[in-house]
Amino acid sequence: MKEGEKITIGNKIWQIMVHIEKYADAKTESVGENIKFIAIVSVVLAIISAIEMLSLGRISLTGLPFATSLGNVFEPPIAAMVAFVGVIIGSVLLLLIGSVILHIFAIFLGAKKKYSDTVPAMVVFMLPNLLFGWIPFVNIWTSIYAFLIIVYVLARKQDLTMAKATTAIAVPIIIATAIAGAFGLLGAGGMIQTLVPVPGF
Repeated sequence: MKEGEKITIGNKIWQIMVHIEKYADAKTESVGENIKFIAIVSVVLAIISAIEMLSLGRISLTGLPFATSLGNVFEPPIAAMVAFVGVIIGSVLLLLIGSVILHIFAIFLGAKKKYSDTVPAMVVFMLPNLLFGWIPFVNIWTSIYAFLIIVYVLARKQDLTMAKATTAIAVPIIIATAIAGAFGLLGAGGMIQTLVPVPGF
């Protein structure tokens, strides 16, 4: 690839899934380019979620805080539209917020580079799950692979040791899991999944 030539979406996916070392060593793209990439890739999962919502039929909102303003049911087309848009917006928010949290912990462990150099690590973590995380059994492999490559890319982009990169990723995951368990948010996930099913997450 020539200097200054933009990588295509297909090549970027290929690098992350097959040649992660090339992606890690390449010039860091802007945060905006990474947002665009995740938004486009998340369309696959958004379509699958929308189809699933269409197959479920009418969804009752009885008992939910926003039921009065939205009515008591979601008709399938509306539910599908909400699922489609929700997956894309949720993916972009996960990229941005997840990168902020990851960057903070990376700084604590000695990272010196910019936030934009942390975002690619979050990108490689999300990509396998967005593409294949909705497939039973395959999602086990994608989860393992995603963890391995986020550690590798964070270490390369932020000049951290593999141990420090692993710690920067594992600690916030452990903290988030503990907080979710303490406040019962894991149980609330069932309600969220009913409204906007996101296979593989």
